[in-house]
Amino acid sequence: MLLMPFDQAIWALEGRLETFIHEAKADLEAAQVDEDAQAIELARAKEDLMFRARSSNGGMKGLHDLWNYFKENEDAL
Repeated sequence: MLLMPFDQAIWALEGRLETFIHEAKADLEAAQVDEDAQAIELARAKEDLMFRARSSNGGMKGLHDLWNYFKENEDAL
């Protein structure tokens, strides 16, 4: 059944995005310690981007549409 690989792909993507979020937080903390305004700005932008990508209202919200596409075209796969 297609659901298991799809679920596993989502979990893998969510896990990787969580890793990116932790890396972005570490970058921000390091930039704040160094008091580097440009690095702080870049780290905040990276953190915001990763949170948006991980959000079910942002980057991850279209996955239901992707699942529906797979279900509708199951025979083509």
